[in-house]
Parts: sequence; structure tokens; C-alpha cells
Amino acid sequence: MSIKDRLAWATDGERARALAYLLVAVVGAWMSFVIVTNLDNPDRPFFQPLTGYETWQIAAGAIGAIVGLALSGELLGQSGRYGWKRAIWGGVFVSFVGALVAGTLVLPLFGTMFGPFSLFVALVGRPLLAVVWIAHLAGAHWLLRRWRQERDSIFNPLPGKPRVRRTSDSPLRLKTPQDWLDDEDAALAALENARKLYTPEDEPVEDAAPRPVGLRLRSKRSAV
Repeated sequence: MSIKDRLAWATDGERARALAYLLVAVVGAWMSFVIVTNLDNPDRPFFQPLTGYETWQIAAGAIGAIVGLALSGELLGQSGRYGWKRAIWGGVFVSFVGALVAGTLVLPLFGTMFGPFSLFVALVGRPLLAVVWIAHLAGAHWLLRRWRQERDSIFNPLPGKPRVRRTSDSPLRLKTPQDWLDDEDAALAALENARKLYTPEDEPVEDAAPRPVGLRLRSKRSAV
């Protein structure tokens, strides 16, 4: 199945989650290229063709950002009072882990030690980069929040939507769950229907075993 077909079958929340990963990958790749270029060749022309090493720098930044977002767990995308507070810690975690992974891929050992520090220096020294970095993390948080809300709506009713009681056409669902415990006839009928459903037609249905004397279910009729 192609990516286009997968997106066609995906829900809105799944598309939002995929877009969040795409967002951090693109910005992480761009940030990695800017940081390494300023360290190695600050006078590099913007439209100069990319070398193999520079291409690897871009790929490493994208991989690091994706890994950081994947390892952030439940920090990003939470709603409610503490959602944005956790998003702040999530942004710090994604930035640190992403820079750590990207630095390791670009230059093992040396990049591992100075990757997060280089990102911090670049964000402090260039306010525009810091604004873009914070904005893209906020966008990823908002997109992941849409995905989590859609996922949680499977178990929780949406606000403003009436709670609908699910019904079933199964012959096993005779009455309410409380009647299953209180009504002896309902319990016996349910057992009989279960035997008919799960017994092949070519096999004879044996009579139920005699019920031990003194062991009776509580009946509403007896209670009355």
C-alpha cells in the first residue's frame, strides 16, 4: 500500500500525528544544517550545491528530531490544565535528545558531547532561530493533542455529545446485567442459547446436567 493510500485510509488524528513528525523532521534537518555550517563554513553561499557530508548532516538532524519526539512519550499532546506545562518539558526533552542523536550521527563522540550544547548556543545567539524552534514544538504539541483527543474519544464520550447506550442483537443479551444475576429463567435461557450457538448442527445437543439440589439462583419471582 502506497503512502497516498495510507493517508486516504488514515483518520484525522493519525494525519495530525504524521504531520507532527514531518514538522519536527523538517525543522530538525534545517537546524542541524545551520548549526554545523556555521561551525565549519560560516561563509558558505546559500545556493551552493550540497556535498555528501552536508546531505548527511540534514538527514541526521531529521533522524534525531524524529527519535526525540518518539521517545518523548506522553509529554507532548496532553490537554487540560497541565498540558502546556508538560509540553515545555517535552520540548526540552525533544531538543536535548534530538541534538544528542544528530550530533552522534554527524560526528560520533565529539558530536555526542557538543550536540546539545551547540543547539543551546545557536538558540541563545539567534533569537529568530529560537522563535522558529519554539513555534515548531508548539505546533507539534497541538497536532499531537488532536491525535490524543481522537484516541481518547474511543473510550470517553465527546463533550456535548449525548451518551448512547450500546445495544446488541445477540440472543445472549436477554436483559440487563443485573437480571442475569437475579432472574433464574434468564440465566438458564442464556445457557441454552449459548449451547445452540456454539454446537455444530451435525452433533446432537445433550441434555444439560441435572442441577444439584439446594443450589438455586435467586429469582425475582421468589423474592416477590
